[in-house]
Amino acid sequence: DVLSTLYTPTTIDYLSLDVEGAEELVMNTFPWHTHNVTIMSVERPTRTLRKLLHSHGYHALPVRFTGTVAGNEDTFWLHSSMSASKAKERVGERGQLCA
Repeated sequence: DVLSTLYTPTTIDYLSLDVEGAEELVMNTFPWHTHNVTIMSVERPTRTLRKLLHSHGYHALPVRFTGTVAGNEDTFWLHSSMSASKAKERVGERGQLCA
């Protein structure tokens, strides 16, 4: 488990997941039992990945960020441990993550 080996905090504030079509593979091996991500962006999540995220307490935010490369679209996901009002403070108008 890379996250434990590197002493990653158990709560990760933000994760950008863009691994060229392997997003589902990566998240299928994510250590959900030891780590939590508050907000994540996922490039074009598959239906299966969306179901997986929902099953772990995430819901899609009504904000999408379209990058400069045609066809790249990120969807932001919020964990149920964070309130929607707090998320709005963190995710800007165009989808950029705010400090």
